[in-house]
Amino acid sequence: MAGLSKWGTPEAWVDLFGASGASLNSLANNGFALSSEIDNTTLLVQYMRVSLRLASINPTGTPLIRLYLCELLDDGVTYNRGVSGTAPTVSDAAAEKQVHTGAGTVDHMFRNIWIPPNKFKIVLVNNMGVAIAASGNNCKYSLFPENNNG
Repeated sequence: MAGLSKWGTPEAWVDLFGASGASLNSLANNGFALSSEIDNTTLLVQYMRVSLRLASINPTGTPLIRLYLCELLDDGVTYNRGVSGTAPTVSDAAAEKQVHTGAGTVDHMFRNIWIPPNKFKIVLVNNMGVAIAASGNNCKYSLFPENNNG
């Protein structure tokens, strides 16, 4: 059928916040981690997914994890949010997951996050009421294209 669009083959999983989630380790409540740059200027895919696995934690209140996209601005140096020492505003969140309360691991998949045809970074904000564990955390991303040759 002409014009059919379906998922293409996903790209390989890549560490988002350093090997073994190093920059997530001991991340304080309301703290944020900034990823390294992701370059989508060649692949030009439209979506990404993010896999988040956190070691045992006991969130409180209404715990959330938020992800933000920080796109490279026209000066080729500055990103639109997250590098000036403050977390982005809630209204700019690209994805959000509510986390269970009670002790246990956190395993979440953030799916179908729209990404720009540009260079960008991801900011993860910990709004779980407690710090993330000191080790055993992992966060990876995978870009995935569409196959328009259906």
